Amino acid sequence: MRIAYCARSVLDYRIHILDTLDKLIDGNLTEIFYDAVITERIVKRTREILGERAVALEGAQALGFRDNITS
Repeated sequence: MRIAYCARSVLDYRIHILDTLDKLIDGNLTEIFYDAVITERIVKRTREILGERAVALEGAQALGFRDNITS
């Protein structure tokens, strides 16, 4: 099974959860996040766990209809 975890941001407490989940599914977790929202320290720790499966999107983007997007 492969899982893609998509989040606008990731905080410290989620890193342990992502690490555990990745181990449970034999290294098949990919995380997608916005680089402008997460600190470099968190990006580094996430990449230590997931390597190239930690995918940073540049800038803030949104899925959905523009009328439904709020800041």
